[in-house]
Amino acid sequence: MKPNSARSRALSRWGLLIVALLLGLAVISSTLRAYLSAKSLGMTLAQGQAEIFLRAVRIRLRPDRGPPSSFVLRAVLEEHAPDGLRYVGIVGPGRKLEASAGQALADPLLNLPSPGTLQILGPRMRMVAPPPPHPPPPPEGMNEGDHEHPPPPPPLPHEFGFMPPPPPPPGAGVPPRADPAMLVEFEPVLSQKLIRDAHLNLMIGLVAAFVLLAAGGVFWRLSVRAEQADAALAKQQHLAALGEMSAVLAHEIRNPLAAAKGHAQLLAEQLPEGDRPRRSADRVVAAMARLEELTNNLLDFARAGEIRRQDVSPSALLNEAVEALEPDSFELDVKSAPQSWSLDPLRMKQVLVNVLENALLASPDGKVAHASVALRSSSLVFQVRDHGDGVPEGQEELAFEPFHTTRVRGTGLGLAIARRIVQLHGGSIQLTNHPDGGAVVEIQLPAA
Repeated sequence: MKPNSARSRALSRWGLLIVALLLGLAVISSTLRAYLSAKSLGMTLAQGQAEIFLRAVRIRLRPDRGPPSSFVLRAVLEEHAPDGLRYVGIVGPGRKLEASAGQALADPLLNLPSPGTLQILGPRMRMVAPPPPHPPPPPEGMNEGDHEHPPPPPPLPHEFGFMPPPPPPPGAGVPPRADPAMLVEFEPVLSQKLIRDAHLNLMIGLVAAFVLLAAGGVFWRLSVRAEQADAALAKQQHLAALGEMSAVLAHEIRNPLAAAKGHAQLLAEQLPEGDRPRRSADRVVAAMARLEELTNNLLDFARAGEIRRQDVSPSALLNEAVEALEPDSFELDVKSAPQSWSLDPLRMKQVLVNVLENALLASPDGKVAHASVALRSSSLVFQVRDHGDGVPEGQEELAFEPFHTTRVRGTGLGLAIARRIVQLHGGSIQLTNHPDGGAVVEIQLPAA
């Protein structure tokens, strides 16, 4: 994958996620604001509904219609019950209930709110307003109707309650304060419906925002996986092309190299020991042997395309790989190994020899490397640890790249071949650093 293409795909992926995030936040913000506005509007609507009920009570209890009675209040209640009115009461001075109609949700004489203030009582609301003024008594010696002119009309009601009575004349004293008297309890039907609809819209908006954010996250992950799949495919194509080229080069070089090595060995055998020409011929033979090893590794890398499984003993396979190198330089642990496992013995022995040889070369003189095989979580696990300097941070994966090596005479194909063979078995191979020093190579092979 080209760098520019990868960069553009990454920008598109992040752009899609940011757009989805912003749209989700916008949906949440707008629905939340609409919900809060609906709640505020609902309270205003409930306030207006309470004032309508109080005005109806005032009209029925005008001063010219006599003192308040429960009969009149019941008429008001029956008229406005469909609109949510549930209780009407008149509380006189001294907090004495003079008349009422309906069933109060709470004691009407306790915790009365201030006039014009809504009080929430569970599913109901309560509001109090000043009572209508009583008609003044007729002058002494006169009965009602004796005066030539009718009494002056009562003061007009204010929008939120009746106007207070005129102040007493000077010297008449201050009359006792009257407690709030007109009381209504009602169910805010319209307000509750408005708030329910707003709550439903809020839930729908939150779900839509969640779905939008989830879709953005899913598309982002799918894009990441697609990019990883493209990178893996490109890497496989690169390895396949490299393997094909390696096979061609190895086949073309192998025969001439064998001939050159053979003639160099014959020439070296005919020269006397210790002479300068003999030393030169020996160096030629050693160089030819190294080139032969490289061609064999190239052929192994190119041929790593199929495996032939059979049931073998993992502990015996590890012992054979150690015997092929230096047995005294390794400490083995095969106590937890299963009796048999299905794998390709020739290929896995090649893997183990490559890994064990790296551990042997990395460990300093006098330090033995550790090798073990065990059954762990239904997988066969080979583990090899050396006592070297470990792996530089960030280069754990780079060690499995073809031709990557830190040794002067290394080919850089040992771990690359090992990974291909392990992957053909459906397993994995990892290179990490041990907490106590050195590197650890762990090979996991699942059951066939």
